[in-house]
Amino acid sequence: MIGLIGESARLPLLATQLLLVGLVTCLAVGPARADIVLHDGGVNKDRDAGERVKVHTGAAPALVLSSDVLSGPTRVLSSNATVEQCEGAPITLAIDKKLNSIEDDVFSYELETALRSLDILITLLPCADSPISAAALARMSFLRGATLLDMGDPLAEKAMAESLAFVPTYRGERGFPRAHKEMLDTARRRMETLPDGRLFIWAGPGGGGVFVDGNLRYQEDSAGVAVRPGLHLIQVIKDGILKGMWVRIRSRFSAVVFPGAGRAVWADGGRSPGGEQAMSVMLAAEFRGQQGDIHILRYRGRLIAASTWPAFGGSPTNWELKGHDVNRRKKRRKDKADKPETEVVASTSTPQAAAEKTASTTAPDAEAEAAAAGRSATEPKAATEPKAATGPKAAAAAPQQTGTPQPDGTATGARAGASTKTNAAVLSKPYEKRRFRVALGGGYHYADPFSYALIALDVSYQFFGPLHAAFFMRPSLGEIADFPVAEGAPPVSGPLSFVPFGLGIGVQKPGRFSPYARIVGQYSHNRDGLSEKEHLGGVMIQGGLDFVPKPALPLIVRVQAEAGFLGAHFNARVWGGVGLNL
Repeated sequence: MIGLIGESARLPLLATQLLLVGLVTCLAVGPARADIVLHDGGVNKDRDAGERVKVHTGAAPALVLSSDVLSGPTRVLSSNATVEQCEGAPITLAIDKKLNSIEDDVFSYELETALRSLDILITLLPCADSPISAAALARMSFLRGATLLDMGDPLAEKAMAESLAFVPTYRGERGFPRAHKEMLDTARRRMETLPDGRLFIWAGPGGGGVFVDGNLRYQEDSAGVAVRPGLHLIQVIKDGILKGMWVRIRSRFSAVVFPGAGRAVWADGGRSPGGEQAMSVMLAAEFRGQQGDIHILRYRGRLIAASTWPAFGGSPTNWELKGHDVNRRKKRRKDKADKPETEVVASTSTPQAAAEKTASTTAPDAEAEAAAAGRSATEPKAATEPKAATGPKAAAAAPQQTGTPQPDGTATGARAGASTKTNAAVLSKPYEKRRFRVALGGGYHYADPFSYALIALDVSYQFFGPLHAAFFMRPSLGEIADFPVAEGAPPVSGPLSFVPFGLGIGVQKPGRFSPYARIVGQYSHNRDGLSEKEHLGGVMIQGGLDFVPKPALPLIVRVQAEAGFLGAHFNARVWGGVGLNL
C-alpha cells in the first residue's frame, strides 16, 4: 500500500518534467520560417516564385509579393547616417556676407551673438536655393570652433574637425590667434587616422543633379561618393527645386534613399555597392523582423537571378543554379517537343524530325502505289524521291544544318538561339550602365603645316565611376609630295601619311547625351626621317560627345575634337562617327 502511494506521488512530478522538456524543445526549435519573396515577374509568376523558394529553402514562404511594393519609399530612408532635412521652402542666403558678419562678432568678442547667428545659419543652410560651396562650409565650422574655444567649450575641437570633413586641406582663417590654428591641427591629426566613408545617394525620379558639399557628383547612386567622416551637406535638384539636408556619416558605407527611388533601386537589385546598401535599407524599413529571410527573384526570360537577404541584416547571398532548375528546363523543353502535331508543324526542331514526319505521312500512299506497280513499298522511286547521301561527305554536311526554316523566313536552332541570347544580354543592361565603347569614324587632321584626311578608331572602358581608359588610332593621309633623300639618290614621291596612336585616361558623364574629356599620350613613326626625327611623341587633350539615339540599342553617335603636340608641331583633329556601347 505504501509502495502504491509512492508511485502515485511520482506521477505529477513526471508529468511536470515532460511538460518542461516539451516547452524547452519548442523554444529550441523556434518559430516556423516566415520567408518573404519579392519578384518582378508579375502576378502570374507568384506561384512559380514561391515554388522556387520552397525548393531552395525546404519551406514554403509566408508571403509572395511583386516588386511594386518597393516602388517607394514615401519618406527619406538612410543607413549608417544621421539625416536632418530642410522643412521649409527654398530661401536665398548671402552666405559670404553672413559669415563676414559672424567673423566680425568673433573678433569683437561678442561670442553669444556669433554663436546664435551660427546656429541660425546652420539651420537655414539645407533650405538654400543654390549650392553652398565646401569652402564656405569649412569656414562656417571653423568660426563655430573658434567661438566655442574662446568660450571654453570642450566641443570646440569637434567643430574644427567638421571643417576638415568639408575641405581636408583647410588651413583656417587669417587673423585668428595661434590657439585656434593649433586646435585645428590637433583635429587634423586625429582625422588623418580615420579612413574615408562612402555615401550613396538615390535621388529617384525627377532628379536633375546631386551636390555634395557644393560639388556636383555623378554615379552617386551606384558607385557612391568618397567623403571624410563627419558632417556633409547634400543638395538634390528634384523637379527643378533644390532640396537639402545635413548628413553625418562615419568611415563606413552609408546610403540615403529619397522618396520614389524604389524602382531604380530594384532595377540595380544589389549588383552595385550602392544598390546593395539602398536595397538593404528599403528591406529593413519594410520587411525586416518578419522572422524569416527575404528572397529577391528577377525573371530574365528563362534565366532567373536570385539572392537571399538575411532577416536581421547582413550582405546578400546569390543563388547558384541547382539540379532542379536544370531538370525543370529540360522538362519544359521536352513538354514543348511533345505538343500535338497541329502546334508543332511550323516549329519542327530539326531537319531529321521534319523528314521523319514527312515519311510517316506519305507511307500509306507509297504502299498503295507499290501494290499497284507490283513492287515493294519500301523501294525508293528514282524519278521522284532523292537518294539518301552516304559516305564522308554526308557525315560532314549533316552538322551544318542547325536550324529549320519557318513560314516567315526566319530560322530556329542553335545559331538563332545563341544570337538571341547574346542580344538579350547586351540589351538587358541600361545604356548608362554599359562600360565598353568602340567608335569608328572619319574627319580632318591638321599637323602644322600640313592637312590630312583621317580615319579614327577609339576604344574605351569605364573602370570606376566616370573614369575610363582609352586607346585610339588616327591613320592620316595627306597630299602627294617629294620626300627628301640622300644626296645623289633618285627622288621619291608619294602621299604624306602617318599613323598616330596612344593611350589615355578621362572622365565621361553617363546618359543619352554623354560628354567626355581625356588627356592622352601619343606616338607616331615619321616616314620623313631625313628632315625630321624618326620617332614622334606628344600629349593631346580630347573632348567630345556621345549620343544614344535609341536606349534599347547599343548604338552611339560620336563627335570629337582634339588638340595637342606631336613632336615639335601643333596638331588638331576633328572627326565624327558611330560606335557601339556594350
